[in-house]
Amino acid sequence: MSTNKNKIISKEECKAVKNKSKGVSLGTRKKPKSLLEAIDNINAKLSTYVRESDDDLILSEVRGNNVDYLAKRLHITPMQAAVFCICVEVGPSNIDFKSFARALRYSNAQALSLVDTLNELVRCRLLGLTNSFGNKASSYNISARALRSLIANADYEAPQRNFTDTESLLGYYHDFFNELEEEGIKQGLLLEEVEEIFSENTDLDFVKKVNQYPLGAKDRLLLIEFCDKLVNEDDSELSFYQLDDIFPNKSDFARIKAELRSGNHLLMLCELIEFSCHNGVADTNSFTLTEKARTELLASIDLKTKEVKLSGVIQADSITTKNLFYSDKVGKQVDKLRGFLDNENYKVLVERMKERFNRCGLTCLMYGGPGTGKT
Repeated sequence: MSTNKNKIISKEECKAVKNKSKGVSLGTRKKPKSLLEAIDNINAKLSTYVRESDDDLILSEVRGNNVDYLAKRLHITPMQAAVFCICVEVGPSNIDFKSFARALRYSNAQALSLVDTLNELVRCRLLGLTNSFGNKASSYNISARALRSLIANADYEAPQRNFTDTESLLGYYHDFFNELEEEGIKQGLLLEEVEEIFSENTDLDFVKKVNQYPLGAKDRLLLIEFCDKLVNEDDSELSFYQLDDIFPNKSDFARIKAELRSGNHLLMLCELIEFSCHNGVADTNSFTLTEKARTELLASIDLKTKEVKLSGVIQADSITTKNLFYSDKVGKQVDKLRGFLDNENYKVLVERMKERFNRCGLTCLMYGGPGTGKT
């Protein structure tokens, strides 16, 4: 039988033969014993493939026991698992886009093809996205939730956004916000998360009531923050310095601050929030949910059991008694005045004044420098 010694072999066939001979298939190793072992195996093979390949690494071709094992335990796709491994290798924190592309020996333009995959990893909270609305360049990090799973070799469960009642929704938001604060994640992801909550819980009474109002995404974020403060922190008021954490973008914060202070913010026009009232005077720097908002949006929560914190109020049982020290001469005068003001003595004094047709009462002038005990 004759053979064609001059048969033309395609570039792809050459690449497949080369890779097979070098043993770079990610499926050649036996099943890993832990998540970290699987990540280590995948990164070792990817590193070899990238270093020795004439072409760029094509992640869509990644297959094998390690990546399948990782994808199954993290509940993600094999492609997402491979991208996550690269992030672990580059990270676990401050994973900038250039370093990510460099690890793949991709140009920045080529790496942009993986942005959707990265965003999916952010959405399921395996990755975090920091400084997305700040002045610095955005960067990724392995989330604390993901790190705990890797270290404990535990299956990763993405947070569930389907809620049965208002209190569980607000509890989820509260935990999510605190987790973002710990990891330095900015407004972008928080805003997206709130929109996901609303889109995935359209049958929930709280969501239905909020959707009756013509609110934008940032209005809903602000409203849910007011509800969270009241329900989860027993705090009925929100001040400007607290809004700075929710809206770190300076232009957003300045606009919202001006609208709130003037009383023209949409939440105020919809009668959902109002100025706080201190000593009968409206405080234009502090805001609270209206009675209408509490009744409509939080009807399923027993707010009567919540302790409402009043700004600037000192509880009587928290006051510490202070001892005052006087000279002997001043001390005698203070004791004499205290004697006049004693209940029984004061009654006798008032009766004497009435008998003599004098004005009832006692006037006493105290003088002295600051801190000498006049009050």
